[in-house]
Amino acid sequence: MKIFIYALEMTVGGVEKALLGQLTQYPSESCDVTLLLREKRGDYLAFLPKHVKVVEHEEWKRVCNLVRNPVHISALNAMKSGRFLQALRLLLIFIQTKVRRSYQPLHNYVQTLLSDYPGEYDLAIDYAGPTAFTANFVAKKVKAKEKWTWVHFDVDRFPVDRKVVENVYSAFHKINVVSAEGKRHFDLQFPMFAQRTSIVYNIIDRESIESLANVIPNPYQDPDVSRTLDSSKVSDHHAIIPTMELAKTDLAALPESERNILTLAGARLLFAAAEPHIFEAVTAVFSCADTEFTAQGKTVLAGGWK
Repeated sequence: MKIFIYALEMTVGGVEKALLGQLTQYPSESCDVTLLLREKRGDYLAFLPKHVKVVEHEEWKRVCNLVRNPVHISALNAMKSGRFLQALRLLLIFIQTKVRRSYQPLHNYVQTLLSDYPGEYDLAIDYAGPTAFTANFVAKKVKAKEKWTWVHFDVDRFPVDRKVVENVYSAFHKINVVSAEGKRHFDLQFPMFAQRTSIVYNIIDRESIESLANVIPNPYQDPDVSRTLDSSKVSDHHAIIPTMELAKTDLAALPESERNILTLAGARLLFAAAEPHIFEAVTAVFSCADTEFTAQGKTVLAGGWK
């Protein structure tokens, strides 16, 4: 069986971890698996099964700015570079996106710039869903007898581009949602696809869990308690100071009130003594036609205590 899977990357995250588990369900003896990554990077690359062919989507680099940047900014950049026909087309697309309140016109255009993916498959999977770019690519550029997509989050809590789903998901024979609550909300918002949705829980085998546990350092593994406690200066009652004996304590044997106080004090001490949570925040302000547009982003550099 020939299987094609499109994912974003293999950085340390829940979707990527679930993908590792999913790949274990395709035995090398009977499955020829191609994993196309939008960007071939991430710590989890080292844990991909050996029989999986991993390919980076080279054409993504050519269109990524069109997908990521506001349409009017792309039009201005094209005009500055002397690409006037593209600038005109992007301005028309910008108007369409505003009228339709959807970025599907942009994705339709982007797909015309991409090549059909070579080969023919028994099954093609968009594992990054609901992501507009990957859904459009698998739906339009991959030839397969059957196509599936995954929905990894609750569309009621994290809104999606409705027109993208309505226009593109008709190409998928099966829509896998990773929770019962997620499926309920998806079916309520997109009842036209209710017959295609199924609950498919993420699968992570025990061996993968044990291996992945060592990928990222645990900021709470070696807390520097001396940063917050100095018993040499204590002349009176210590109040509540948890010690390493907490790890040996049978918490279930304690009365509920004592157990709650002990675990709360221990957890707070552990947090206070852990490495700090470090992130990088970026704010970009763009000006166009006397109107300012602001975009903000945050990247976690160290997942410690915050």
